Amino acid sequence: MIDDIRDRYIVYKTVSKEVLKLSNIKRIFWQKYQFLFGITKTTEAGLFFEEYKDGKGLLRCTQKSLKNTLITMSLISEINSIPIIMFPIYISGTIKKAKSVIEQMFRIV
Repeated sequence: MIDDIRDRYIVYKTVSKEVLKLSNIKRIFWQKYQFLFGITKTTEAGLFFEEYKDGKGLLRCTQKSLKNTLITMSLISEINSIPIIMFPIYISGTIKKAKSVIEQMFRIV
């Protein structure tokens, strides 16, 4: 039997006093995820940061690791001594829908 690995796309927002680079966010996210769930679960999670701009981003993970990804996201409180809040806004099964949500929610009128 073939196990179909389905991806989930999380539209998220970061709130901080300073502008953060995606590389710093990725580094802290991977460290926290690995600390909480171990190396094996981290490699199975399929984590990939699709986009990031102006504090808004798109994160891909597998369906099985969705809960762990959300837990990790909620436990990140600072990056390089800069307080940060990272919270999910929308979860989608397709990248097309996730990108349309980003465009709709963060459109500058």
